[in-house]
Amino acid sequence: MDLTMKAIKHSEWASQETFCYQGNVYLDGKLFAHVSNDGHGGSDRVYGNDKFKGDYRETRNAIDEYLNSLPKDKSEWFPEGLSKTFESWCHEQVVNFLIRKDVRRIMSKKYLFKCDDGLFDVSHNVNPARILRDHPEAVILNNLPEAEAIAIYTKETS
Repeated sequence: MDLTMKAIKHSEWASQETFCYQGNVYLDGKLFAHVSNDGHGGSDRVYGNDKFKGDYRETRNAIDEYLNSLPKDKSEWFPEGLSKTFESWCHEQVVNFLIRKDVRRIMSKKYLFKCDDGLFDVSHNVNPARILRDHPEAVILNNLPEAEAIAIYTKETS
């Protein structure tokens, strides 16, 4: 089952208790549903797409079963972990979208590099060779594939 969320729009200023966002969920490459949340602490709204061919409820139940079969998310409050739900999956997609947006914004203006003692950034005015000269163990995230750079950034900042 290939679930993806595209066309994510997020409003930082309107997000209070939850993310204020909207997005489209695709199932196996086909538009399945539109999800949104006003950011006031309520549940997400999920609307099936009119062009989706198939039984929406049956497919939604299959998605819920699939997500429930995935490994549980770790939680400090629930030692046994938390089962994934459609809503938690959607929120995870928004978090990933926001991280990717932050990394792209930072790397468009600065070199982002990881050393033994943390994650650092310097202006694009600095030659990357100087970073490697001063910090031979440095990994310059700008030179990595985006997914790998995001994984390092997420690990270092969480």
